[in-house]
Amino acid sequence: MSEIFIRELTADDDYRQLDAIQLTAWDRDERSIVPWEFMKSAQYNGGALIGAFDGGRLVGYVFGILGTVPGLDSRRDPIAAARLQMYSHQLAVLPAYQREALGRRLKLAQKEFCERIGVRQITWTFDPLLARNAWLNIGRLGGIAGTFLPNWYGPGGHRMVLEWWITSNRVTQRIKKERRPLTLAAMLGGGAEIANPATFDDRGFPVPATRFDLVNSYTALLEIPADLPAIERHAGPLAKEWRDHAQSLFTTYFQSGFVITDIARDEDHQGRARTFYLATHHDAGRVFDKLS
Repeated sequence: MSEIFIRELTADDDYRQLDAIQLTAWDRDERSIVPWEFMKSAQYNGGALIGAFDGGRLVGYVFGILGTVPGLDSRRDPIAAARLQMYSHQLAVLPAYQREALGRRLKLAQKEFCERIGVRQITWTFDPLLARNAWLNIGRLGGIAGTFLPNWYGPGGHRMVLEWWITSNRVTQRIKKERRPLTLAAMLGGGAEIANPATFDDRGFPVPATRFDLVNSYTALLEIPADLPAIERHAGPLAKEWRDHAQSLFTTYFQSGFVITDIARDEDHQGRARTFYLATHHDAGRVFDKLS
């Protein structure tokens, strides 16, 4: 496989390959893709459209549009530029290239693009139960999350909003690997409590807790399945249990003032993989270092 180059899309042939990437990477039909003509127009008006190329072939891309932070009272902050963000709508990589770390490379290229145009925050939504994506977004890139969107893409299609404050020390240190994700043992040693410990069925699949409470600590560990796609393939009803559990869990904790600030992967004494978000309460005073 030849060297992969990262650059902005510029030529007609670049844009025309976007549709095929979407159809292949996500197994979608033509009715559900974002037309390349729209992405080209958004790019012309300040959006980010950056591709990964193997020779002249487009094998992945990241696409973002300029917008403003939602939910703010414009009467108090009438200058749109003060609320500007890049909303990263899509990142797609062809299956044959998904082990080439292209997702991270494309995100870093998007970060550089935003730094050039003076945008400090990039946001995107992701499935909070996909541990692999969560590890990249929070563990490797240094994002945080404090907004949950239940049924965003239909029943069970929950999403979490990732905030990536690209000029912060936190992000810089994570990208340079100067500040690695904490271990589960370190989190527990620092006083974090597991809010929803999973059990395991006779097939070895994690089962969500039937109930949970707010922890008596400023830091909580919120468990998610380490491999939800495997559960979806072999135990569909259990996957739905996790979707229902996630809606209740994240809604409760975010409404109670917690923000996800880290993630840990571990194995129990039987070698079963486990994954936990670290949620930190606002009052702990450690969450809002994102602009430092």
